Amino acid sequence: ITRSSNTIGDVISGVTLHLHDTGSVQVGLTRNTETIKTKLNAWVEAYNEVVSFLDENTSYDQNTGKAGPLMSDLTISNLLSNLRRPLIQRTSGFVIDVDSFLMPGQIGLELDGDGLLSLDSETFADALADDYLGVLALIGADKTGSSNSSRVKFYGASSRNTTAGTYDVEVTVSGGAITGARIKLASESMWRDATFTDNIVTGDNTFDEYNVAMFPENGLQLSVDLSQDGTFGATVRVKQGFTGAMEDALDTILKATSG
Repeated sequence: ITRSSNTIGDVISGVTLHLHDTGSVQVGLTRNTETIKTKLNAWVEAYNEVVSFLDENTSYDQNTGKAGPLMSDLTISNLLSNLRRPLIQRTSGFVIDVDSFLMPGQIGLELDGDGLLSLDSETFADALADDYLGVLALIGADKTGSSNSSRVKFYGASSRNTTAGTYDVEVTVSGGAITGARIKLASESMWRDATFTDNIVTGDNTFDEYNVAMFPENGLQLSVDLSQDGTFGATVRVKQGFTGAMEDALDTILKATSG
């Protein structure tokens, strides 16, 4: 590596080297895990504030004989269920034998009998030591993707409109051009046609009257190797961390037109 300056900032991502002399040196880098823990604990605290507020306003006080103003309100029950779901189910796009962690509980996030959340510091530290990037992905992967095919590869996804999960994809190539493409979630039985331009396949980008994506593959893009004719299948995974899933739930709840 040669540069015209003694300051090098484009070799190691996030690191700037200042050269003072010739010779050999060791550069030590450490991960700032305490900052991650602090931010995650702040997120836990914010979640618990919401749960406590709703519990206070939906419970019955036997001492005073007064009920909370939102007691037996079905909307509140659904709201709590939607917020809690990302914490108790497998995180979208994460699969066994591929990802180190599949659920928030595996990195130390625990719900107690009152629905309040806590972070077990020891479990979280062990998870970070075991697979640092795996922990970050489980927390905050933003519609990142992968494919099991060398001919149909993940190209991109919309952080807002693409639904995280596992997709089945089928692409037909003839004469060095795409002649057909279809896609569906692995859990679905019906295929939907996808659009294609050059070597890029794009999921159905239709929106409803409230500007909400009508199909899960909205914004999903795949690149196709056109060097060989044939019909090629692929399994494509789109990953979203559990904090993003909760943010999507909040966006739906608070949407001005339909929330």
